[in-house]
Amino acid sequence: MKGAGYQLGDRVLVNDYIGTIRYKGAVANSKGIYYGVEWDVASRGKHNGTHQGVTYFTTSDGQDSASFIKEKMIAEQMTCSEAIKDKYGKIEDGSTGIDEAQACLTQASKSRIINIEVVGMQKIGDLLSRFDQLRMVNVARMGIWGEPDSDALGELIPLADELNLSNNLLKTWKDVGDIIKPLPLLTCLHLSGNRLVYRDLERVERTGFDRLKRLKLMDMNLIWEEVVACSHLWIQISELHLCKNRIEKITTSPNFQSLKLLDLAENSLRSWANVKPFAQLPKLKELLVYDCDLSDISVEPGDFPSLRALDLAINCISEWRHISELNKLPSLTELMFKSNPVLEGEDVETNRQLVIAKIPHLKKYNRTDIDAKERQGAEIDYSKRFGEEWMLCGASLEVTESNRQFYAEHPTYLPIITKWGAPEKTEVKQSKPKSAIKESLIELTFIDLVTESGKEVSKYIPYTMNVVKCRNLAMKLLGIKGIPSVITYRSHQNGEEYDFDYDLRQLTFYNVQHGDEILLRQIP
Repeated sequence: MKGAGYQLGDRVLVNDYIGTIRYKGAVANSKGIYYGVEWDVASRGKHNGTHQGVTYFTTSDGQDSASFIKEKMIAEQMTCSEAIKDKYGKIEDGSTGIDEAQACLTQASKSRIINIEVVGMQKIGDLLSRFDQLRMVNVARMGIWGEPDSDALGELIPLADELNLSNNLLKTWKDVGDIIKPLPLLTCLHLSGNRLVYRDLERVERTGFDRLKRLKLMDMNLIWEEVVACSHLWIQISELHLCKNRIEKITTSPNFQSLKLLDLAENSLRSWANVKPFAQLPKLKELLVYDCDLSDISVEPGDFPSLRALDLAINCISEWRHISELNKLPSLTELMFKSNPVLEGEDVETNRQLVIAKIPHLKKYNRTDIDAKERQGAEIDYSKRFGEEWMLCGASLEVTESNRQFYAEHPTYLPIITKWGAPEKTEVKQSKPKSAIKESLIELTFIDLVTESGKEVSKYIPYTMNVVKCRNLAMKLLGIKGIPSVITYRSHQNGEEYDFDYDLRQLTFYNVQHGDEILLRQIP
């Protein structure tokens, strides 16, 4: 039978969607053989393996990410060599796939098309069709299942130093190894979007992997144990991208002595404890942990000795003391820190000044340079902003029992006033008393009604936060991703539940109060 070679676990491409075969056989009330496919993009599916009351298989996460298809819908699969020839091969007109429509210009006033010659078109086509001269080879999303003739591939693209195999049909690390082994100059490999099975790793040769310097493993459904299990193959890596996986708990780090950039963005790490295992990597210069649900930062002396750039945007940091922790990173000069709850209480410019004053060696914040004049202004303003509190603690230039807590909360204050001078009483800003500051925050309990976990998280947030930001925070705190959700609130006074009818209104408009509950539900 045609297509009898498709087996359980095989990867298939259908109308630009990729999935894994979980079932092969008959389906009730239908003729012929069907394939039950679990799609990488869950929204492509219609059920979880149970169809019309009959369970044929179960999707890996229980979501409705599967559907049945006929074999004729499955796109033709290729070897890596075939994909390269198909994409870069010279066609009869010598254009190497350059669209002839791109060589036409429409003159709108006369509604006619004027054919023009693209300078160098023939030359570009000739160059791209010389496989043995290709250095960057991009064969992403071309239905590649592997390479049975490694030697032939090595002869086809001997100079390739970057290979993009993203969103293909590769199944194992051995499949990958068979492709890269004959490429002696390859240093950059893209595997994002593949779903590699972690088995028989002892059979995978390191040849090829040991030459890699940059590796992109984004959106591969990985957990940390899988990363560790295969990390011995590419232990000399200098740039590792693990964005958009299922990494939640990290207890140990491979001995990546050459690692300079680590991308863990869009994984639900939640705690700095899951960042800490990388603290002793000697060459790590750039760390991307944006959108990781992080709620704390805790740095010990000697952590991240070479870290130069840190991206903490779109997290759950709600207290300034966590930002002060970054002052302990001796090499940190660049910081991204947008969309965190702690920023809700002030305007953008004030927040920028506070961050600059709290991290003296910072040179760039949210991709904007910090010059000497701006730093001076930020630090002097900081000394005035907290000058009243400092004076109430004794206005001493030495750490004493009366000011010890103040200096712990403001570790850069003493260096700042030593540098620019202490503020005069007439210069200090009349800050809100602590009682007023506390009153500007309300403690809410966020409750998960999307899943059956019943998880609850209590958090202080600014009462000026609007509904949409509160909903996004609720999803982060409760670990809900990819499920359209809505929030309501329940009053602690009467137990009644109330709707939010407009996302951009502040919580104060609805009289949300300290001690109330925020209920997160899936949109029906």
